[in-house]
Amino acid sequence: MKKVVVSLMLCALSLGVHAQEKGDKFFSTSVGVGITKAKVYQEKELLQENDPLVEMSLSVGVHGFVARHFRFGFDLQGCYLNNINGDTEMRSKQVDFGPVFAYYVPLGEKFYYVPQFGASYLHVVTEVEHPILDEYYAFSKNNGFGFYIAPLQFEVRPSQHLGLTMGLFNISFVRMIEKLDDGKSTYHDGAKYKTSGFSFDLGANPNVGLHVYF
Repeated sequence: MKKVVVSLMLCALSLGVHAQEKGDKFFSTSVGVGITKAKVYQEKELLQENDPLVEMSLSVGVHGFVARHFRFGFDLQGCYLNNINGDTEMRSKQVDFGPVFAYYVPLGEKFYYVPQFGASYLHVVTEVEHPILDEYYAFSKNNGFGFYIAPLQFEVRPSQHLGLTMGLFNISFVRMIEKLDDGKSTYHDGAKYKTSGFSFDLGANPNVGLHVYF
């Protein structure tokens, strides 16, 4: 009986040792709802300060551990935002792709604090229209890059091949170049514009995810 107990203990210890070790890899997926407040700057001047906006997101990725507790990988994420401000409706679709760095801090058995830092290339398509005035319509395509910090991320490892994640908060900086589509934007009288600016976002971004280790 003692031999059985010792064997079970050694097995449990070995599973703990192999968690977040160099060479471990996993696929990830997550869904989230973000509540973000942003400041938009153009030519280093404050252009506008948006009211809190709500967006939905879905992401997938591939990650691996390059050292004990240190993770590196790539994420592909899509976001959708629909905001009505007075008589104006704005719809925005965003796709971004980039590297993600994370460090695992053990807080308990199979429970980790996982602060993250990431960078990404972004492509955003935005439509703005008036629900009553059909002639009011603007269409823009935006490309840029951004950086973000996710200081409140956690992961639970219920088994050797499964991880459950939860995130609460993001801080991001985005640099964008805007190109208005002269074939669709009636609000800008058919003119083609190219502007650049950056935004600083601070908001609650609750998300849950799944990691499948292999």
